[in-house]
Amino acid sequence: MGEPRLAEYDEQGQPTKKQMMSRGAYDTFRCRDGAWIAVGCIEDRFWSRLCTTIGRADLLDDRRLTSYADRCAHSDFVNSRLAATFLGADRAHWLDLLANSDVPVTEVVDFATIGDDIQMRRWLHEEPGGRRVSLPYDFREYSKERGN
Repeated sequence: MGEPRLAEYDEQGQPTKKQMMSRGAYDTFRCRDGAWIAVGCIEDRFWSRLCTTIGRADLLDDRRLTSYADRCAHSDFVNSRLAATFLGADRAHWLDLLANSDVPVTEVVDFATIGDDIQMRRWLHEEPGGRRVSLPYDFREYSKERGN
């Protein structure tokens, strides 16, 4: 968990995982072809673009969802509506449509195709026992600083 999320966790009185991780319009969604996309609309401008682009103006008009905090409080409602919508077309359709509307979206890749991702090539290593993904962080110095 990143430092900002850890601080948020403490500030919220150590909520349950569901309470901590539930984010409205910030999740992964299955598409009609069985492939997945990840959508991350934290800012209101992205939320507006998302709803407009996918034809869900009803979500924009819902007074319970006017802020990011509101959408998080109603994340089950928001994400279930988005999930139903994304099941209506294949991943390629949504990626093209949303990316061209400047909505934060990306494909979710599986282990079979992760090596094709240009960003992952740097972290993916072939070894005698199989592939290994190294983290972009080196925690050894952190451990030394903490006396571990």
